[in-house]
Amino acid sequence: MLMLRVGGVPEHYNLPWHLLKESGTLEDLGVDLEWRDYYGGTGQMANHLRTGELDIAVLLTEGMISDILKGSDARILKVFVKSSLEWGVHISESEHTKLTNIEDPITFAISKEGSGSHLMALLYAQQNGIPVSNLKFEEVGSVDGAMEAFKNQTVDAFLWEKFTTEPYCEANNLKRVDSIHTPWPCFVVAARPKYYEKYHQQIEQVLEGVFTQATNLKENPSAIKLITDRYNLSSESAEKWFEKVAWGQGENLSDQEIENVIDNLKESTDLLDDFSKTEMEFVLNGQVTP
Repeated sequence: MLMLRVGGVPEHYNLPWHLLKESGTLEDLGVDLEWRDYYGGTGQMANHLRTGELDIAVLLTEGMISDILKGSDARILKVFVKSSLEWGVHISESEHTKLTNIEDPITFAISKEGSGSHLMALLYAQQNGIPVSNLKFEEVGSVDGAMEAFKNQTVDAFLWEKFTTEPYCEANNLKRVDSIHTPWPCFVVAARPKYYEKYHQQIEQVLEGVFTQATNLKENPSAIKLITDRYNLSSESAEKWFEKVAWGQGENLSDQEIENVIDNLKESTDLLDDFSKTEMEFVLNGQVTP
């Protein structure tokens, strides 16, 4: 029996993984899938791929590419969610109605350096003419950590997937003042290279099962109730999200999509300043091609 340690955020996007695990079909493949919820998000998962604490991770595209460019040998296996991610831009309940009304410097709560919440905060600032020199960042680990930081008044803003933070906004604990979409597929599946090389046949079978579950979920008339029951979303929010989400069916990231991510990272961060190789070539070396 192959033990497969898979990590992902505890959000509605990963429901197909749980449905596959609950279906019992993995036993026929000889796979024991251990799912691990990562409240710290992409940065934490990327680190655990490096250290060998995870075999597979379902994480943000920009975060995985950034970590590959910084030296990770993880492989991008497939696109998991090909639709974009809508990030809510949040502040605490206050008189402010937009982020640019807050006096400099603006302190963003981020789950971890190099995480999606960090990279997208930088991209949002760049798109809105806020100089990077006017930004500060505080690592908070999770949404709950961000809420604690707001309570302690040590942060001004926080970017996170908008439907996940919807309950906090409805309870008036957060105020969403804007949003930003990722201009690329939002989630990829990545793996430790040596582990994938050794068990690639079984891993590919698992991924095929996940994509089948995603297709079945899209066709399930009870899908909205299933999502609301499991993820604390209102029916209205679940319907809006479900209408827009598109899971992949085994595609790789295209050259253009990778280039788009890298171009945006280079414009909005200094993470790549010391990178000496051809960026596209380097990321493609970490991607399993058909």
